[in-house]
Amino acid sequence: MKGLKFFSVVLFVFFFSASLAQAAGTGKFLPAGDIEVPMGEILSAETRCDGNIIAPAQTDTFTFNGSKGQLAIITMSRTSGLLNPCIELYDSSGKKEASACPGYNSAAELDWTLLNSGLYTIVVEDDGRTDIGKYCLSLLLIPGPTVSPGDPDGGTIISGEIKKGAISSAADTDTYTFNGLVGEVVKITMSRTSGLLNPCIELYDGSGRREASACPGYNSAAELNQTLLQSGLYTIVLGDDGRTDTGNYNLSLTTIPASPVSPALLLNLNQNVFHTGDTLIISAHVVNGPNPATVEVKTWVSLPAGSDIPILDSHLVYQVPANADFTAEIFRYQFNGSEPSGDYLAGGRLVNPLTGRELSASVQVFNFSP
Repeated sequence: MKGLKFFSVVLFVFFFSASLAQAAGTGKFLPAGDIEVPMGEILSAETRCDGNIIAPAQTDTFTFNGSKGQLAIITMSRTSGLLNPCIELYDSSGKKEASACPGYNSAAELDWTLLNSGLYTIVVEDDGRTDIGKYCLSLLLIPGPTVSPGDPDGGTIISGEIKKGAISSAADTDTYTFNGLVGEVVKITMSRTSGLLNPCIELYDGSGRREASACPGYNSAAELNQTLLQSGLYTIVLGDDGRTDTGNYNLSLTTIPASPVSPALLLNLNQNVFHTGDTLIISAHVVNGPNPATVEVKTWVSLPAGSDIPILDSHLVYQVPANADFTAEIFRYQFNGSEPSGDYLAGGRLVNPLTGRELSASVQVFNFSP
């Protein structure tokens, strides 16, 4: 009887431990003996430094809500011990979408364009499941928020402005946004003001595609010069080049306008992610060269299902003055919750009314979920 009772207790403990591991929501079934620690939600532009792998078989899990097409940049940096960072990313169904496990290294970074919308789970562990240590983890979504309650560094930046900030942990990334026009030349400079920070600059367009970078290694400053390949919202991502050091910095942005020979259109959104009660505002920024021009304006919103809704009368014809440079609100809408969830597209074109030739086009993507 004592043997049977002992066997029953062992069997109960095994199944109870396995059930707890499975219930954590990562989509992974962890056998008895493994330890899974749910760390809760991590926000875009947030850095968490409360991670601690205390056993080789331990995995920590973080969750966030993402939208299909968003770029997720996840960085994990060791702060103590011999931990070799490893990152895995799971969608809401438990399917692993991507991973970054570089082996014997003090940091890992995963750059991934999300394939679905919904709740994602980040699973972090030691790469060989043999070592332990403390770590920091950061998340950045593009497009998405550029600041968080725990990290106020970031936001918008305009030409001629200098921003001050700090890379406060090895995994920390700070993000700034600006609106650019195709053909503009931008000069972005990041200079260390204290600490051991090795400045690194990355530039992403509105779709989350990295357009350029300047990460010179062990250096006190980085400078990026880039002729913009499209019009729209750009995101500057700052960090330490090796994801190992910290420090304070100054950031400056200088833009040199292109010399348009015909009118150019740039659509601007007040934000890129919307929920019930939020108001969408679409503005049109128009610039022109040295000669007046007559243009036909076509603007629309494409719904997630693919149908298009015109914003303005598609036959409106405007006279654009020479050397024009102005912005005007063209559309405002408050979401009431009945709209379809998913990715929307705001588009606009300037067309020659006589020949039908396209003079300029601009597209912006945004997401709605109740």
